[in-house]
Order: sequence, then C-alpha cells, then structure tokens
Amino acid sequence: MSSERERDKFGYMLEEVLKGLPGKAAAFLKNVAITIEDRPPAPPWREVDIFGQPRERNPQFTSYWRAPDSRAAGIPGEMITLYREPILERGGETSVAIEDVLLRAIEWKQGLSSGELSAPVSEDPDDDSMEDPVDDPLAADLNDKLVEVAETEMELLTTTARDWLDSVEIVAVDLPEAEGDPNRLADFPEADDEPRALVLYAQNIMKDGEPPELVIRRLLKEAASRAGTL
Repeated sequence: MSSERERDKFGYMLEEVLKGLPGKAAAFLKNVAITIEDRPPAPPWREVDIFGQPRERNPQFTSYWRAPDSRAAGIPGEMITLYREPILERGGETSVAIEDVLLRAIEWKQGLSSGELSAPVSEDPDDDSMEDPVDDPLAADLNDKLVEVAETEMELLTTTARDWLDSVEIVAVDLPEAEGDPNRLADFPEADDEPRALVLYAQNIMKDGEPPELVIRRLLKEAASRAGTL
C-alpha cells in the first residue's frame, strides 16, 4: 500500500502544476474540486459524461458529477479525480504527467480538442507555418451528443413546436465559419431556407457557462418562437 509520504509528494507536485497552468485552464478550475485517489473509487460515485451518460473510463482521470444522493453530504457538485498510481505508471517526470492528464481532463469537460490547452501560441499573426489541425474524434463525439441532447429536449416543448422542429435538420459543428458573431451559439433557419437547418456551435455552447442541456433548450425555444410555433 502506498505511504502517506508518497501521497503528500504527489499532492505537492499537483499544487506546483496548478500554479503554472494556462489561464484558460486555471479559470475553469476555479469552480471545480480536484481530489487524488490511488485507484478508481467505489460507488456512490458514478462516471458520466457532461450529459450524464455513461462513458468509457480513462484510467488516469475521471470527471464526476454529483450523485443524486450526495447533495446533502456537502460534496462539491463538480469534481476531477486524478488517479495517482496509473499516472505514476506512465513513467517519465511526474509533474509533466500530472499536467498532461489534468489538461486532458479539462479539455474533455470543456468540449475542447485534445491538446488544445497545451498547444503553443504563435506570437506572429502572419505565421502560417503551423500544421493544419487534425480531426479530433472527441470533438466529433461531442457534436453527436449535442444533437442527441437537442432531440431529448424537443420532447419538453409544445406539440406545435415539436412538429415544426421535426421538419428542421438539427446539426452541431465546432465553431461558426460564416460571417457574423464568432461567439454565437447557433444559426437559426429562415422561412425560405430549403432545407431548413438549426446549426448548433458546440464549443461556444460548452463555454456559455450554463449546463449544455439548458442552453440547447433555450435555443430550441428561440428557434420555435422565431417560426411562430411557440
């Protein structure tokens, strides 16, 4: 069994890593509790994705949402648990491994591309030497999940609104490419569009500050209201 001294050393390394995280990652962690366990804990914790659906386990980190029966226990609503032994088993410098795992955990929860938080930033605005980004399967998975959430949230609307949304194609992509506000959450179908499509912008939705299902519910209501069906 690992000694208390080894746990304390790992905790100290984590504190040092937190001091040097990129600003975007540090800002996210202001509202997230970080804990350390030797190995994955037993219930009542359950491993879920951002939408509360089961997901494949990463052996080195897991993000947990508060279980329904834990709210009265004063447990933080959002938590990242780092698994000490699997991280040490990676080999190499421990602090580097901790930072890498922690950044991947934050990217997962924020719906960012893998490696986005640790990617170097070019200081030359005219520097186009960086390689083209590689398609990230996690980003594609997030887009699919947002569409699934939209389909679920539609069931909470009125019959008239649901019927209209059934005639609209709902798609999710990473970010806006057309002209307009780059931070917008969606593009809504116009009356003369054919086919009609509601386009959700996944990364902007994840950065909105509200749970994604609430953001999507709001966008669905706005789309139906624009069409006069709500």
